[in-house]
Amino acid sequence: MINYSNFFFITNFVLLLLTFFQKIIPLNIISYSDELLLINSFFALVILNLYYLVKKGKILIVLFLLIIVIGYAIINYFLSPFSNSFLLMLLQSLISIKLFIISLGFLFSYKGNIYQNQIIKYTFFFTLSIFIITIFLNFALGDTWNNLVNAETKHRFGVLRPVGILGGTSNVGNYFIITLTSLFFVHKRDFIKKKSSYFIFIYFILIFIGVFILTARKPLLILIPIALHTKQFISAKKFYFIYGLLAILFVSFIFFTNNQLISTTARNLGNLISTENNSYIRGLMFINSTELFKDFFPIGTSPATFGSNLSQINTMEVYKYTGISEMGRFVNTEHMSGVFDTGLGSLLAEFGFIGFLLLILFFIFNLRYIKIYYKNSYRIYKILMIYTILITFFGPGFMSSSLTVFFILNFLYIINKHETLKNNYENIVNK
Repeated sequence: MINYSNFFFITNFVLLLLTFFQKIIPLNIISYSDELLLINSFFALVILNLYYLVKKGKILIVLFLLIIVIGYAIINYFLSPFSNSFLLMLLQSLISIKLFIISLGFLFSYKGNIYQNQIIKYTFFFTLSIFIITIFLNFALGDTWNNLVNAETKHRFGVLRPVGILGGTSNVGNYFIITLTSLFFVHKRDFIKKKSSYFIFIYFILIFIGVFILTARKPLLILIPIALHTKQFISAKKFYFIYGLLAILFVSFIFFTNNQLISTTARNLGNLISTENNSYIRGLMFINSTELFKDFFPIGTSPATFGSNLSQINTMEVYKYTGISEMGRFVNTEHMSGVFDTGLGSLLAEFGFIGFLLLILFFIFNLRYIKIYYKNSYRIYKILMIYTILITFFGPGFMSSSLTVFFILNFLYIINKHETLKNNYENIVNK
């Protein structure tokens, strides 16, 4: 068991690092590191839980639900009129919940020994250092840096949107906000409880600076789970006063410096629920996904058919059914632009009502697993997970390889700082 745990932990960590640096390593095989990480994590779950089954005579509910989700996807494949490749369907059903599978694969193989903890600690700060250095290099070199990492140069309101080593502006925003949140909660835990008002203010200012510099908006969604968390430490009166004041200051600053940011955000949100503007592909995808959810109730269209990564090489029939395929600027067999920008819509369309309920149950018991076996890190995990779910409305979210890597690097660092060996999964199993 110990050898299996170490094997899966080390191999997963190597694949995790390769995925983090995927954008700058000029080898085609590296582009498959995220798929290999997913498959390796899946086998880690199966093999390590078989040990648990033999030793304790029972199976963890979270793994049982994972098996149910996969089984449902297989049944859905045979019922859907749009099914094509069985292998792609099976792989996409795993990709749709890749963050959960990979994170559980790591946690099941985490033993909490000094060697694993040293790997986690040094890797976390190494990747963070590289990120910071390359962001500064990007600002200093401008287009030259973007050409070097083969990334499109983007500006918003005349400000360069840096990509650093991560190859994309959304990746930079997600890594920034997840890492900032992790560092604050790991190193300021007592401070948060005793000086919550100051924590909220400092944290908000740092987010604001980061959002303004990076010119990203989605990271602001982290304030929702942060607000829900900090509310328990301060009075309702102080809570509403602080958040109200910060909101007024933020909106006022944006309004007087770049009010286009507000109008652009409002327009995009409006287009998310309206088909009148057919140039906003995210809105079109989400609205059509709800129509597919109703048309093929309660089973959906099957994984790898609409809005998911593998749908591009599996089948275009659902895009034809919705009419989106007629918009050549968005969807064609060689290039798909923006169709992966609403992970929630993809899940609704592909998994249908029954599958979506199963995914919710899987998510709930995933949280329950963390709460039981990694209880000291549960609050931070829940904050990061709520944020991840929220941004799944506006992008691939927890189906994204990059976001999965950022999430796991940070959460491993969190449990490395907060957990003791006696709380570890393997030790609980061996009792």
